Amino acid sequence: MPSTNGHGPASAAERIALYLRVSSEEQRDRETIEIQRRFLDEYCRLYGLEVAEVYADDGVSGTVPMAERPEGRRLLEDAREGKFATLLVYKLDRLGRTLLVIVDAHDRLDAAGASLRSAREPIDTSNPSGRLIFQMLASFAEYERETIAERTRAGLHRAYRNGKYTGRLPYGYCLDEDARLEVVPEEAAIVREIITNIAEGSTLYGEAKRLNDIGVPSPGWRYGTGKRKPGRSWSVNTISNIIHQRAYSGTHEVKINSGKDRIEREAPAIMEARRGWRIWCGRT
Repeated sequence: MPSTNGHGPASAAERIALYLRVSSEEQRDRETIEIQRRFLDEYCRLYGLEVAEVYADDGVSGTVPMAERPEGRRLLEDAREGKFATLLVYKLDRLGRTLLVIVDAHDRLDAAGASLRSAREPIDTSNPSGRLIFQMLASFAEYERETIAERTRAGLHRAYRNGKYTGRLPYGYCLDEDARLEVVPEEAAIVREIITNIAEGSTLYGEAKRLNDIGVPSPGWRYGTGKRKPGRSWSVNTISNIIHQRAYSGTHEVKINSGKDRIEREAPAIMEARRGWRIWCGRT
């Protein structure tokens, strides 16, 4: 029976191992382990392949090397022990999402004497043409991932520059219905107290103690339009972060792309900028 994937069925003596993987993001897109399993079961039945073992990494990113995944590690150990001759995957991107991760997995399999086969792509590394196609598609998989990441970063830049906010909110703010920063009056009053007291000679420790003593809920965190979840207590670091927050004077700075990029946009001011904000945080 000819194969639609560019390679014929395995010999009766060849034992196949199945590898399945999804990350948490892909699960939300319904790319589940069960979908891959059903497809590969049907593939093996169609071509008369004997399945020696099934390995499934559920909720594991494709950027994690195969040897560092729970099931991936077991798979490589079994390959070295000769428990299977060929590893079958649904698609090449199940093996990894970067060229380095994919090639590393292939090289480890090859060193163990096992070949790699894809059910959805014409890849069978037991022959020269399959190895060439493998190298090409591995490169395409990495290119696709980098392109998606670049589009995502560009989208974040546009959203932030237009005033949208999707991250953790500074104390004193919530989001309005258009996802823009809006002042929370009772929190803004606390911010003004802190900055005024520090400007007049109070210390970071003194302000943290004062707020804890009078029972003011500490900032904690707030995302989106939800209620703020208070932290355990006010600390020196909490006070320092507040007096360093530029949004209170009308300019909000957002760090994206792991802090490599910064975007400034207008924010509703809580109080006027005062000379010396950068110095007050040094008082302890």
